[in-house]
Amino acid sequence: MLHRFLVGLVDAKRILEIGDARENVVKLSNITVDVAFLDVDKMSYKYHHDAILERSMLNKSGLFIADDTAFTSVTT
Repeated sequence: MLHRFLVGLVDAKRILEIGDARENVVKLSNITVDVAFLDVDKMSYKYHHDAILERSMLNKSGLFIADDTAFTSVTT
C-alpha cells in the first residue's frame, strides 16, 4: 500500500511529497512547516503524528491536519 504524506507552506513555498510516508518524514526532517497534512493508512496515524512532532517539523503555532480520523481504526 502506498502511504501519502504532504507538507506545505515553508517560507511561502509549498512542498508536496507523495510516496512512502516513513521515508518522507525522514527526508523532510530538516525543515519546519506551518501546515502539515497527513493522509496515511489509518493504523499508522499515531506513528506519523508522533514522528512529525518529535522531529519538531511543525512550527509551534502550526496547524496539523489528519485526514479520515473519524474512523474507529484510528487509535491514540
